[in-house]
Amino acid sequence: MGLRPLIALLVTTGCAGTQEPPEAPHTTRTHESRPADETAVSVTACDHGDLPACHAAALDAYYAPPSPVSDARARDLFERACTAGYAPSCNGLGTLHDQGRGVPEDHAAAVTLYRRACESDGSTGCQHLAQALRLGRGVDKDEAAAARAEARGTCLADAALAKDAPPCPSLDAR
Repeated sequence: MGLRPLIALLVTTGCAGTQEPPEAPHTTRTHESRPADETAVSVTACDHGDLPACHAAALDAYYAPPSPVSDARARDLFERACTAGYAPSCNGLGTLHDQGRGVPEDHAAAVTLYRRACESDGSTGCQHLAQALRLGRGVDKDEAAAARAEARGTCLADAALAKDAPPCPSLDAR
């Protein structure tokens, strides 16, 4: 194990091996911004309606050093793709609301966006929704609903890797 993964493991689990739930999703950086020329290509493609390109450019802005300019850029690009129905961008926009980056901190708005992402087959949105439901962050605590969101997120992630996967469970309590 290299030094970087070891440090990340220690930071997330603590030296004693106990793990506290994080305050908000994406509290540590897991990605790096791409070079500016690659981001520019994505922005151009986004301007022509390519939603995954909008999302990629939004991630570049999100993972750039935080600033009002990069946060506003991430917000605008995530919002454009989310509004058009791209689930990963709804999750990204929810994360911005959770963290108060580029928008006022609003955990209830984050939950709404995580739910939209999850219902639109975004597995990470389901995981973030489950976390919010467990913590009561922006929504009343609801362990049963958290379990349903987590099960849907796991199913969606597994289905993305499988061919002819069965349908994933809904978020409804049926």
